[in-house]
Amino acid sequence: MVVRPSRYLRNCYLIVYAVLTLLTLGLTALGGAFALLALTVSVLLVWQLASRLRWQAEQYWRVQCDSEGWWLGRVGAELKPARLVGGTRLWRTLTFLTLLDEQGTHPLLLCTDSAAPDELRRLRVWLISRRGFC
Repeated sequence: MVVRPSRYLRNCYLIVYAVLTLLTLGLTALGGAFALLALTVSVLLVWQLASRLRWQAEQYWRVQCDSEGWWLGRVGAELKPARLVGGTRLWRTLTFLTLLDEQGTHPLLLCTDSAAPDELRRLRVWLISRRGFC
């Protein structure tokens, strides 16, 4: 399964950062040092949002599970053995997995648009049947 960045998650980032920026810019009405502080924080929030969106755009993973275990790798790179570790959660529209390989832990948040629907459904069925999740 190829896991691609979610548009829904990107839109959530945009909304949260927009609200925070507007709230911070609301402090400019107080004038003086508050205005300078508000502008500085707003610039930092916009910079953080830009770096977050650049990071998210690079998060294309391949995840595979077979009789030999879990495999994880970047798209275009070789799959390496991984282990499913604690922190797996299933919600109606979200699946949160934590995979561990020799490079460390990789938390993956799978939204409904992160992979093909039938691949996500098979993954969720496997997680429920093999791991006992609800």
